[in-house]
Amino acid sequence: MEHAKTLGGRIQAFRKAAGLSQEALGEQLGVSRQAVSRWESDAAVPELEKLIAMSRLFGVTVGVLLGVEPPAEDRSTSGQNAAEGKDPDTAPEAEAPVHELTDRELAAVEAIAEKYLAAQQARSSRKWPLVLLAAGMALLLLAGSALWNQLQQIRQELQAVEATTGQQIQSITGQITSILAEQNNIIDDYTAFVEDYDAAAGTMTLTVRVRPAAFSADAQAVFTACTASGERRSAEAVRTEDGYFQAEHWAVPMDGYADLAVTITAGGVSRSEALETLSADPADYRLAAEGGWETSWNAGTVYFSGLTLHIDPHPSVPLELEQVELAVFPNGSAEPLWSSPLPEAAELWRRHGYVQAYLTAKDYMPAIPLGKGDEILAAAKITDDHGQSFWYLLGGARNDDGDLRTTDALALKSACPNWQPGGHVNLR
Repeated sequence: MEHAKTLGGRIQAFRKAAGLSQEALGEQLGVSRQAVSRWESDAAVPELEKLIAMSRLFGVTVGVLLGVEPPAEDRSTSGQNAAEGKDPDTAPEAEAPVHELTDRELAAVEAIAEKYLAAQQARSSRKWPLVLLAAGMALLLLAGSALWNQLQQIRQELQAVEATTGQQIQSITGQITSILAEQNNIIDDYTAFVEDYDAAAGTMTLTVRVRPAAFSADAQAVFTACTASGERRSAEAVRTEDGYFQAEHWAVPMDGYADLAVTITAGGVSRSEALETLSADPADYRLAAEGGWETSWNAGTVYFSGLTLHIDPHPSVPLELEQVELAVFPNGSAEPLWSSPLPEAAELWRRHGYVQAYLTAKDYMPAIPLGKGDEILAAAKITDDHGQSFWYLLGGARNDDGDLRTTDALALKSACPNWQPGGHVNLR
């Protein structure tokens, strides 16, 4: 992986290497995708707990994320040179730290650090007579191990003061970096979302809005999108009455993802800023489904008693439900043991724009004998008006030596979010 020169660049590189969109990373960290975008554009600095969470998610140390230590492959290469007896002077020169503070940042940090250390030294100087008096009494009253323990305690206290000072300086450095990044922003608010997509044409249409940090009557804005394959698309923005630059119905290829950015030109000077990454995967733009089945078990037979099914619209893409099909698949087979359409779901959607139903499952699903070691999966196939179909697993069951072992829909969704008939599901 190419080493990025900033914290934001490293976060973006590791996120893409992990196959995550900004929205997906934000969900795992409990933040918005706008927050992730501001991190990656170095407009903001993540909190310590978020850095730790990202280091665990990406499988790297916090030091690697911050750029203060090389990635694992660099350290292993250095170790290999030493093991092979190579002269370190003849080995390729180690790269400098991937990120250094600017002169302005260093000057600010040094000034604050000097004030902090001076205050620490003033407080420490007032304490030293007491420390020396205590040490003298200890010399008179204590001997052997007691004296050693006292000296060790003093040493630990001094180390604690040093550690605290270092932490304070690091915190101040982070705050200064964040403040300077905020001052360098060219926008102070934006929104970006997918309006719709055309699977046949392989395109999606976007709405993007930004508000400049500073008003200029002659300002112009251009949005750019770069896809996973490197294809670039641009759109000239229109200024709105509320002070935003906006592009609507902007067609962009559906190619993995789209990195969005804006360039604002004012007074003959152009400046650019990254916005966020939008997914271009149709699987991320489909109807939301939840549900489950209720079963009973008697004499080696599974009986279906109740079926709960909720289907909700997508928050931005105008999808319509076309049809729902129920099916039961045995032992990992791609062919259903039983299937039937569920026209009630489409009718509920036409009347209300969503589906929220509890049905008596025995009216749709037959009793199914299950031999020892046999498994079944119940699923609903949901098809929308954009031609996209997906399977939602309602539940699984296995005859475990005469006892019925069941797995609910929530566990199956977590383990197999994109399940297709014939796909493996572990019900043991």
